[in-house]
Amino acid sequence: MRRTLISFLGTGDYRETTYRWKGIGEYTGSYATAAIAKFWVPNRIIILATQQAKEKNGHGLSHAFKAEGLPQAEFRDLPDGRNEHELWEQFGIVRDILVQATNDEILLDITHGFRAQSFFSGAVLSVLQATGPRPPELRIVYGEYRGSGNISPVWDMSLFTDLMDWSRALDLFLKTGRAGPVSDLGREQQRTEAQRAKSLGDRDVPRFGGLISAIERFAYDLSTVRVAHIITGYEQNDAAKLKAQGSAAGVLNSIERHRCEAIERIPPLALILDRLAETVRPLIAERLWSEAGQKAQYNLAKLYRDLERYPETATVLREARVNLFAFDERGVEVNSSGFAMDRREQADAAFKNHDPRSREIIELRNELNHAGFRKQPNSGEKLAKRVKDIVERAADTTMVETVKEETLQDSPDTYFVSRHPGAAEWARQQGIQVDYWVTHLEEENIQPGDSVIGSLPVHLAGQVCACGGRYFHLSLDLPMEWRGKELSAEELQACNARLCEYHVIAFSERC
Repeated sequence: MRRTLISFLGTGDYRETTYRWKGIGEYTGSYATAAIAKFWVPNRIIILATQQAKEKNGHGLSHAFKAEGLPQAEFRDLPDGRNEHELWEQFGIVRDILVQATNDEILLDITHGFRAQSFFSGAVLSVLQATGPRPPELRIVYGEYRGSGNISPVWDMSLFTDLMDWSRALDLFLKTGRAGPVSDLGREQQRTEAQRAKSLGDRDVPRFGGLISAIERFAYDLSTVRVAHIITGYEQNDAAKLKAQGSAAGVLNSIERHRCEAIERIPPLALILDRLAETVRPLIAERLWSEAGQKAQYNLAKLYRDLERYPETATVLREARVNLFAFDERGVEVNSSGFAMDRREQADAAFKNHDPRSREIIELRNELNHAGFRKQPNSGEKLAKRVKDIVERAADTTMVETVKEETLQDSPDTYFVSRHPGAAEWARQQGIQVDYWVTHLEEENIQPGDSVIGSLPVHLAGQVCACGGRYFHLSLDLPMEWRGKELSAEELQACNARLCEYHVIAFSERC
């Protein structure tokens, strides 16, 4: 791979000194760039200089290169940088050179930079690293002149590029919740620290990998909208559910556990730990089916809003409102072996039928998640404004509590629907608790959580489920010769009478 040295040349009176690059070598001469070139042995040398600088020092530098058997330098003209226009010209020239050398190992020497040249080279690096391809290796060095007869050290300033990487990564994480670059940098720093400890025989190996892992887990849950995983934690294995920890709590605990080590070994990340802790703390609760859990869900919706992730905002907001209409924890507590989808569907149906904000929230969520494929879709600007507005209004659940008092009962009712006395007698013999024995079902009486037992036509069973009720079908293994016969309780028992729960959904209508 080609090595390219990029350096600046100024108009100063460069005096002889002995430059030393620790662990590499020494060079006595007037030009730090010549010393650095000898140490690094580039295939190509590019010198950026104003016309005045080239006239004063160009010949001397070229002679120094030749004396060491180094490649002939390519001089590139720079404007003086006396006004904004010329400064932007400098920016463009440095940018073009770095872009052209994208596939090279690059060493940027800023020792003899004149006026703002070194500053602009750093600015160009920052822009290119954020927007364009990066060279496989980029280092920055500076030769510190300490006078004739003294040793003048050459400093590796590559930490500057690392700080630029951290700056972009942390900015991305705090503004979007995406932690990939932070994770990559943290893992790289962990490897560097581990190698250093090994080379020194040091047993103090880095342990802050736990903090990086916690941030990764939280970021993945955030990106995939895992509400329970973030707030309460989730485990597939029932035996492990009681020990589950939300990824928000995982981050908070890891911050406290690794704070001192982070300050010492990864200072850029340490700078945001307090801010990160304040971000995740409102997202922690032991249970979703609780006041704290509901508050954490609204806080999560607000976080998505602040990160300008509006589809996720609407999705979390909708599920938080559905939770308010659950009859019990089985419709909410995802990290529980008792979680039941039929209970969730009942809560969802109750939300749709009774929440005064359900239509607005559902329409907003659907338009965001279906990418505007509808007639007269709203603009992105308008949707963003609507999301920001509804989050605050939806957090006020006063109206919901009033509705719940009117629509949800203290305990669900059970309806037994049949015109056959034998069926009713069979139910009594089985000890089935029934609140209403009816021969015809009025579906408007069904409330979320109610149970309906009978042999209803499919469309009526679907209406029960749409109201948030549960439908139990009275099933029989009926012999052909008994069809159309009025059966007694004993005959029903002989036909293996049993109740089977069904959840019926109408998908479409056809004429």
